[in-house]
Amino acid sequence: MTAIDKFGDMFDNLSPAAQNMLLEGPSITPPHGVEPNFVDPPNSNMIGWMVVIVGSVLCVGAMAIRMYNKIFYVKKVKLEDCMVPARPAKES
Repeated sequence: MTAIDKFGDMFDNLSPAAQNMLLEGPSITPPHGVEPNFVDPPNSNMIGWMVVIVGSVLCVGAMAIRMYNKIFYVKKVKLEDCMVPARPAKES
């Protein structure tokens, strides 16, 4: 019998309230001075959104400059120029 089997047997012998307390409680206590925040933990989502927004603005701007150049200076628009926004990303 392995240690996992022994723990499973011990867990099965507990009352439902004790099992629920073990399952719903923390696995270990946090270090002194650290207060856990599982409801609204800090993250870097704002940095990710800023990268996506800035990258999108730069891409749309570059595409607009390319289309302006093709329409007003080269005066020759080909099919592949119109398909730039519809083209799928290149697979690595």
